[in-house]
Amino acid sequence: MDKWTMPEWMNKYAGKNIPDKETCEWHMNDHKTNVVVNAPLAMDIVATKSKVQTLVSLHNDQVIQ
Repeated sequence: MDKWTMPEWMNKYAGKNIPDKETCEWHMNDHKTNVVVNAPLAMDIVATKSKVQTLVSLHNDQVIQ
């Protein structure tokens, strides 16, 4: 599986709408953490993935650049 990397256009949202680049990439590539193992981290990962997917959708629809 290829690792997800933050696209350049998304950098301006890092630290505001989504975590910094390093944390964001770590969350997007984490496929092992679950609620049973670490509930707070799992919730952070779900939140990050949701925010990233929203930004990607908005970017694809040309709502943001």
